[in-house]
Amino acid sequence: MPKYCFRKVYFICTNKQVIEPAIKSAVAYKDKDYAGILLDQKDKSVKMWDVNKPPKTYSVEGFYLVHERLFDELLKAHSK
Repeated sequence: MPKYCFRKVYFICTNKQVIEPAIKSAVAYKDKDYAGILLDQKDKSVKMWDVNKPPKTYSVEGFYLVHERLFDELLKAHSK
């Protein structure tokens, strides 16, 4: 069994951001098609309180999850 395993997950992003400034969590999906279905439903819902704000763009974006220990071993020196 390998020491680490990479997993690709998908997020519904708002304006290319996984987590918005006012939101503290995000939902990850294993299936891109399922996230796309949820995105289509999100686009169809109209929110009356957002009428005077610029429209948000939603997209499904894929990311690889990296285990915290692997990050510490390999990537921490290269991150901000």
